[in-house]
Amino acid sequence: PIMKVWNRAMTPAPDRFTEAAPLLLDALAHVNENSAFSFNAWMSVLGPAGLGVSALCEDFGALSDEMAQRGQEDEVFRTKVAAAAACMAGVPEDSVWNVVGGAGDMSGTPNIVGIQESRFQFHQLAGAVASTVEMVDYIHSLAGTPASVSVSIWGTGPAVRVTFGYESISDMDQRAAAAASDPGLHERQAAFAASVGDPIESSSLVLRRIL
Repeated sequence: PIMKVWNRAMTPAPDRFTEAAPLLLDALAHVNENSAFSFNAWMSVLGPAGLGVSALCEDFGALSDEMAQRGQEDEVFRTKVAAAAACMAGVPEDSVWNVVGGAGDMSGTPNIVGIQESRFQFHQLAGAVASTVEMVDYIHSLAGTPASVSVSIWGTGPAVRVTFGYESISDMDQRAAAAASDPGLHERQAAFAASVGDPIESSSLVLRRIL
């Protein structure tokens, strides 16, 4: 079965920023005690300041149904979520990603993740996925960086995400420098752009796991 990653991205209000993470962790601790799934929490290091929640699953339907049922029936959960939600600006953004490839061992949840995300037109998607999987293999051969490649359609538009796993920010710096200094990487990036075309938009961020 294809593994899926569910994500929820949240932006704390500037005046409630320091309150948001502890309240989110309190809510997630309750969830993890009562869930068939394991949820992780993340805080941004680079990119837009924010918080995130993720869960790995084979069946997104089962995960989604469990979350919906918890929201309806678990009074403790609702109280804890309301406290965390009061610290947030705007509504959260949810997405689900099908893991379609990767390199190295991503079986454990990394301490640090570097995420590169690109949205494409539908006709570009197959080529973008194939080229991205090839690129990730090459980067792993250069720097030993474990990574996964995932694809999302619903809620995001056709998008490809690469998630690189690191032990620490220092580990990320060293591995990124090793890859960036290789001329072959730049040649592959140019070939990717020539064959697939430019994405509609691209973004990147670095997250630290806090649960």
